[in-house]
Amino acid sequence: MIAGITVQQQINNSSWLSDTLISQMKLLQVTHGLSCLIDDVDLLFADLCYQRHIPYSVIVSSNDFETSFAEPDQIKLYHTLVDHALYLYRLGFSHPSRAAIWAAQQYMVDHCALLFSVWDGKTSLGTEVVESVMEYALHHKKKIVQINPETREILPINS
Repeated sequence: MIAGITVQQQINNSSWLSDTLISQMKLLQVTHGLSCLIDDVDLLFADLCYQRHIPYSVIVSSNDFETSFAEPDQIKLYHTLVDHALYLYRLGFSHPSRAAIWAAQQYMVDHCALLFSVWDGKTSLGTEVVESVMEYALHHKKKIVQINPETREILPINS
C-alpha cells in the first residue's frame, strides 16, 4: 500500500512516533512512502522508509524548499532523502509558500491509498492545513489513520 503523511505540529516524543509509524507501516503493509519533506515528521517518515528499504518518493513543492529548515542536520537529511528517493516530483514553485505546500499535499493524497495524519484532533491556529488535507483525502476516499501524539491513540478514520 502506498502511504503518505500529514502533520499538525512538531512532536515532542519522536521516539514514540517513530515506533508507532514503524508498527503501523508493518500492520498496514506499506510498500511505498510519499513525503513532501515539509517538516521534521515528514523527514522522519521518509527516513523510516529509507532505513527499512521501503521505496519512497518525494514531492518537492518549491525550488529552494530546503532553505525553510533552520538546522544543518535537517538540511543534510533533506538532501539525503531527496537523493535516495525512488521518484522525485518537483512542483516548480519558486519559493516556499502556503500554495506550494498545499499543492504538494494534494499531489501526495492523489497518489497514495493511505494517509497517516499526525494530529491531536483539536482545531487551532495552524491546523487548517492538516484539516484541509484530511478533508481532501476523505473526499477522495483515501484510508486515513490518525495518530494522536497527545493521547497516543491510533484511530482509523474511514477504514
